[in-house]
Amino acid sequence: MLRSAALTVVLATAAVSAHMQLVKPLPINSKFDPQTAEANKDYSMQSPLLADGSNYPCKGYNTPSAYSSLDATATLKAGSSFEVEFAAGGATHGGGSCQFSVSYDQGKTFAVIHSVIGGCPLQSTYSVPIPSSLPSATKATFAWTWFNLVGNREEYMNCAIVDIQGSSSSGSYTGPGLFRANTLGDTCITTEGVTPVFPNPGPSVSYAAGMSSSSPATVIAGCSYDQDTSVTVGPSGSSSGGSGSGLSGSPASSSPSAASAEPSKASTDDKTGSSTSTPAEAAPTAQVAAVASSPAVAPEVQASNVNQAAAAVNYWITCPSKNKFSLCDDNGCVAMGGVPAGTECVGDEIVALPVRRLSRTRRTVSFARDA
Repeated sequence: MLRSAALTVVLATAAVSAHMQLVKPLPINSKFDPQTAEANKDYSMQSPLLADGSNYPCKGYNTPSAYSSLDATATLKAGSSFEVEFAAGGATHGGGSCQFSVSYDQGKTFAVIHSVIGGCPLQSTYSVPIPSSLPSATKATFAWTWFNLVGNREEYMNCAIVDIQGSSSSGSYTGPGLFRANTLGDTCITTEGVTPVFPNPGPSVSYAAGMSSSSPATVIAGCSYDQDTSVTVGPSGSSSGGSGSGLSGSPASSSPSAASAEPSKASTDDKTGSSTSTPAEAAPTAQVAAVASSPAVAPEVQASNVNQAAAAVNYWITCPSKNKFSLCDDNGCVAMGGVPAGTECVGDEIVALPVRRLSRTRRTVSFARDA
């Protein structure tokens, strides 16, 4: 009973803590892409980039072998719009801000083509205008990046191989450099609850969640790059330009760096079983999994792990009854079923029941002897 209850917590926690991933266009190594070899499929595509930036950009999937072996999963037509789509069932963490960008050098340099400031990705689809000046290319890169509003300070990124039908096979496109944060170690960290306003969002911008063109730019202290730069990309090569308004040296609104950084913890890769460094948000599954593997664990230890699993990923527990509990986030609650044996759900926490100990009473019995 203890093992099955803990396993339920593991599975449900994993489902609730899933984030967002593109399904149109299909990213490199997507589990939904039939051309991807099973050994290369990423079953945690919705996970954020590593906090130390070691898999930036594209989760490290922008390799020469990927571009040589995989076909484009979509075609972008210059001067039209492309509808991107996210997989159903992801956690949006209150929204935040997103950017869509292109690269002609296999993900080494990205130029932003559209920014969404506020409320992204609360919609399941977004219409992304494709600049008319975008040059043609075979197997270029299309990227989506997202900075979540609520939860651990993270950056999400999916990259897809696409064909671009432009006005010519030469030329170039100049746009904002891609905004980056939460992937530079313990510096350059966004602030939870504050919608990032890109210092250089580009000419194609949409706003939501109360944000507008008059919202002050969010320039983060401690970043090791120019947050307001422009870049030129195209089939013939890429280059960086100057700042648009000099915001990088004089922040309009800055956020703390190390104070709000989330530590990384070790977890096990779902596919290979190897140990990798992942943000703290992945820890709850490992915490509760440890409970599942040890059926003899004390009830108070098990209750502590369940509560810590919810707290570590900015979710909370509710108690429909003493015998059942749910995990909740800003998007609603997921029923988890019965509480583990030896515990009960009280005051939005799972607590251990008092240990009742049986005592034995010794009674003396006297027998009378016949004279």
